[in-house]
Amino acid sequence: MNLNKLDEFLAAQIEARTPSEGIDAMCKHAPANRLVWWGCLSAWSIWRPTPPPHEDAALAVAARWVFQPGDDLRRAAALQAKADTAGLCKWLLQAVQYSGGHLKIDDGGIALPTPDVSGAYTKGFIHNLLAVNPPVERATASQNFLQLARQAITRPMPTAEPTQPTPQLV
Repeated sequence: MNLNKLDEFLAAQIEARTPSEGIDAMCKHAPANRLVWWGCLSAWSIWRPTPPPHEDAALAVAARWVFQPGDDLRRAAALQAKADTAGLCKWLLQAVQYSGGHLKIDDGGIALPTPDVSGAYTKGFIHNLLAVNPPVERATASQNFLQLARQAITRPMPTAEPTQPTPQLV
């Protein structure tokens, strides 16, 4: 399913108020970078205005990976996911770690192949985020998550360097 079809499907799930089908589809069909960005947006929506400090540190690693994907941040995510302080964002960090491709484990060039299972880890993260909400608020939060999913797949991905407008000569 391409991103346009996924967006249409998510819109239909929002209308039908069946967020679990939308969450499943998002985690199955969206690329890893968009999944991780969606996870960050969802977490920030739950923990606004300020995430717990240990979650904030994990979100920072995940968001930086979205801006500048690379092995250094994948390794940082793997290390942070193993830390004793890893909270719910452990799932999101593992989505970064297992975003697919070879991951160099040291400076000697030894690389381990990692499958792209970011969808499964993101799904676990989203469901755990929903579980920390009181039951009455879960329905609203899951609908909000689908709206954020649509944003994550339809809007341009964020970049580390904001684009500057081209100066216009008058």
